[in-house]
Amino acid sequence: VVISGSSDRTVRVWDLARQRAVRHHLRRVRLHHAAPIRAAVLMHRDNRVNVIVGCSDGVSQTWNLSARHPLSKIITPGRSGITAIIILAPDYVLYANGGTLSLYEATTAAPILTIELDSEIQALATYGTSTVVAATALGLVALEIPH
Repeated sequence: VVISGSSDRTVRVWDLARQRAVRHHLRRVRLHHAAPIRAAVLMHRDNRVNVIVGCSDGVSQTWNLSARHPLSKIITPGRSGITAIIILAPDYVLYANGGTLSLYEATTAAPILTIELDSEIQALATYGTSTVVAATALGLVALEIPH
């Protein structure tokens, strides 16, 4: 599957093999939010697939994909909405919000690490389970994130 977020505040789940939106009980799977979606990622945890969504208002929600049920909701620190989300190891989630990176354990609502950069983060990439590269307007920043 592939997930996509939209300015209409929904997340859609797509089946690439069938080239169409995934359906659950004959309805398309759409996860509704209060603000436009700017980032989304799949996370495999506890034998289920979760979708973690980041919105332009700085709010992130984690959903159980098969049940379409929200599992948790957090408000990330930062100057703007969430621009990127990545998974580090199986139990850690890293959010970019403005120039702020916030590391969370998958089951906690408070960041365990916050890093402030001098420029807004536009994208994140990982190498291994702890190296993160942040793309900013000033260039690339490589960080080793302890967990």
